[in-house]
Amino acid sequence: MKRLCDVCRGVYANNHSFKEHQRKTGHRQFVSYTTRLENTNGDNRSTRQFSYALKGKNDRISSLSDSVENKDAELGNVQNELKAAFATVIADVAMIRPVIAKHYASLGEDSSFETTHNILKPATNYLLELSHKFGIVWNEKQV
Repeated sequence: MKRLCDVCRGVYANNHSFKEHQRKTGHRQFVSYTTRLENTNGDNRSTRQFSYALKGKNDRISSLSDSVENKDAELGNVQNELKAAFATVIADVAMIRPVIAKHYASLGEDSSFETTHNILKPATNYLLELSHKFGIVWNEKQV
């Protein structure tokens, strides 16, 4: 049965020639071929250090993932608050219509809905356009 040296990648015809190679060169197998993995060169320190560093990186990645999820939730809350604020302001602009109509009527001008709507339309459109810049979608489907 051929054997492979883990250090130099040399192939040896049988176990005896492989053991002789190990004796002459000091090469050892990195991992034993038993049911449990163990470092056969007697020093697990580098493996433990690598495992510890890998665990640290995994912890940082999971904390970053949690942080991203938290920031995403906060952004959703802020966007909902902005949407509510824009809706309030747009409603307030619409509530000015009767005041404008009363003022026009007192001046003897046309105080119809169309006239007051044409006065308020640019302000409402500006608010809607500004809200779209903040990423607010007014007619989104509820799932």
